[in-house]
Amino acid sequence: MKPFEERLRYEYALTPESLVVDCGGYEGQFARTIHRRYGCRVWVFEPVFHATLIETLADVYPKVRVFPVGLGTRNASVELKIKGNMTGEFAEGDPVTATLWDAVDALNEPTALLKLNCEGAEFAILEAILERGNPTLYDDIQVQPHPGVPDCEARWNRIHDRLTVTHELTFHEPWCWSNYRIK
Repeated sequence: MKPFEERLRYEYALTPESLVVDCGGYEGQFARTIHRRYGCRVWVFEPVFHATLIETLADVYPKVRVFPVGLGTRNASVELKIKGNMTGEFAEGDPVTATLWDAVDALNEPTALLKLNCEGAEFAILEAILERGNPTLYDDIQVQPHPGVPDCEARWNRIHDRLTVTHELTFHEPWCWSNYRIK
């Protein structure tokens, strides 16, 4: 395993045919950078900042598609909170209604890279994939786990243990970024 360096978040064996899923696209920097570098297809899921993101990434459509929804454990309309760039179920701030799609149903095709930075929802998404889905659909899973989620340390340890059955940890910085590559 390599010590974490920001450049590792963008170093993958991707091709123009690869599918990258960016869950929590925010302003689109990750999607744009990874698409420019590899010419790959990118699906961006963003439940709050999607209107701006659609405009920001219009020049790379249809290779980069923005879905105005978040991913979760079920299809639902939920109340998230927003304060600056902090959003989600566990954020403090003003309420906003958002649509969620069930991650297991939405992400059911081979994916070269699944990037999860979704303000605490990454725990539930990975738990759903591990319980009801197929984690081997994802060659790499890059995740930023957010502290502050109830029982976050125990939940993260369980997720890590289950992911390492099918994937190996390639880089890691606690509560920052980790990457799991299929074995």
